[in-house]
Amino acid sequence: MNHFPAQHSLEQPTTGRLNVLLLEDDPGFAFLVTAYLGDTGVYTIEHVTTLHAACNKLENALFDVVLMDMHVPDACGVEIVERIHKLNPSMLSIVISGLDDQALALRTLEAGADEYVIKENALPKKLHSIISLALERHRFRAQTHLLLDINPDGLIVLDNNHCVIEANKSALRLINKKIQAMIGQPLPVPTSLLNTHQQTINDRILEISTRNIFWYGKSCYLVRLHEIIQRK
Repeated sequence: MNHFPAQHSLEQPTTGRLNVLLLEDDPGFAFLVTAYLGDTGVYTIEHVTTLHAACNKLENALFDVVLMDMHVPDACGVEIVERIHKLNPSMLSIVISGLDDQALALRTLEAGADEYVIKENALPKKLHSIISLALERHRFRAQTHLLLDINPDGLIVLDNNHCVIEANKSALRLINKKIQAMIGQPLPVPTSLLNTHQQTINDRILEISTRNIFWYGKSCYLVRLHEIIQRK
């Protein structure tokens, strides 16, 4: 789930534009991105070439969007996503990578990225559309996650392989797991799909029920954990 960052005394955007942080060490690509996005009149772009510089920017100003390469002089791979996501979990994060690697894409999404775009598909002229669509999905997810997190019952979304896609805060509390340890893994709670039964988990008696749902356009399962009684 998305966890919103603590409040900091940061610079507030005043232009009405979207503040974009571009982490890219290829000067030619960075120039094109900055030029095309700047010409739209929608974005204010800050360009940095190292993860250290990106973290420094994020600690001192608010950004709406970060566009990040996966290989910069002082870092590479998923570490970049993890560091940036930790500083601002609610910001839209788009990875622009030269690698067409599904396993790497999945790891970046698990680490907190919202989108993984292959560089050849992220031509500067297309970036405005990519960012606009990603922002709509990002806002919808944020609203969905907020609704899930205020539900007192544990809610876990499974894919068709019965692996965890999402889990709300109540579910993490009831089964005593961290979200990072659950995403992409089989459900750590015994359950019979499309059935309702009781199970004792961590000295709590839970009623566990499962139903089919559509999650972002895909057929999935929603597992509900309802606490009946806590044993003494």
